[in-house]
Amino acid sequence: PIDFSPGLPPKEECFDGYTLYDDPTLHIEIRYEERKSRGSQKVGIWVASIKIGDASQLRSMAAESFEIDKSYLPGPSIAERANAVLAINGDYYGGRSDGIVIRNGELFREDAYPVRDVCVLYWDGTMETYSDVKFDAEAAIDNGAYQAWNFGPELLDKDGHAMTKFNSDVGPTNPRTVLGYYEPGHYCLDRKS
Repeated sequence: PIDFSPGLPPKEECFDGYTLYDDPTLHIEIRYEERKSRGSQKVGIWVASIKIGDASQLRSMAAESFEIDKSYLPGPSIAERANAVLAINGDYYGGRSDGIVIRNGELFREDAYPVRDVCVLYWDGTMETYSDVKFDAEAAIDNGAYQAWNFGPELLDKDGHAMTKFNSDVGPTNPRTVLGYYEPGHYCLDRKS
């Protein structure tokens, strides 16, 4: 598996349109881009395009291993334990004691947090984002929520336009992972290196 978090493979190992994995139900391509950030500093961005046949192929695992003295496992160990082709860092699940948490169809926590958004993947492959305080976790489960991640901020409005005001308390110079949605079964992951 490839851990899509800090410690990615060197740029030379991934080129534009590199097909990481391809079978009838899963297709993953990765590309690397360099962009200028504020000032003249260059920033590397890894972009993964993921097409899946079924939402259950996009699984979540906790970094905390209850089998190993409640210690945290590094990303590659989690990916290996999950038999994953591609793995990314998660949300605020382990770092905070509040916020919505639905993993693999099971509701773990439904405490709202006012300056965070919620991204929900439904069993039918659709994805929606919500303000955390307006989100009803029980209703989402009843409507087919498969995963729900605390994240933030939401970058696009409901019409797909870039937002200018954000629901977030995260500092601006924080390394981030972005999850995008094109259509049911087609997703995008971006990771700044």
